[in-house]
Amino acid sequence: MFTDLTVMKAKVHSVSICILVLLTQHVMAYPEIRIDDDRNYEQYQDINQALQNSDSLSWMYRRTYKPEPNDPEYACVYANVTRLPGEGLYVFLQGWTKVDNTTIEVPLLVNTTKTPGYGYLRKRDNAMHVTLDIPKLGLHKDFGIYKLIYSDNKECDILRVTSKAKWFRL
Repeated sequence: MFTDLTVMKAKVHSVSICILVLLTQHVMAYPEIRIDDDRNYEQYQDINQALQNSDSLSWMYRRTYKPEPNDPEYACVYANVTRLPGEGLYVFLQGWTKVDNTTIEVPLLVNTTKTPGYGYLRKRDNAMHVTLDIPKLGLHKDFGIYKLIYSDNKECDILRVTSKAKWFRL
């Protein structure tokens, strides 16, 4: 009734389906969990503790994204952090050097917040919402959420700039 060729094709086809099902289950069973969402790293992600370390002046070591097309290119970016009254409120006096070697400084308002963890509720704030608001000059810009990926609370803070997709600042 069935030829040997038909039986062989059926076996190859069923083996292919089994391999595909096994691979699909393996891939589906282990979705990616970013370090900044993993409960095992929560102890390194207390944004308030990172912002209140003994050195209030921070320098940007590296960024992995380019500015928007109309944004200026700048170097030597720093932020001097001042805590405000109230929980999770800060002002960053952010400065940078432009191409013509002039330095610009602007005050950025920072309000810390929690972002969802992967399968757990965070105990502490791990991110900050950053805005520029100077009503007298008609300036308002929302820079979005910066998530703390890692901080040693002394010298190194790694942040993910969520408005820039997968990019981050060191």
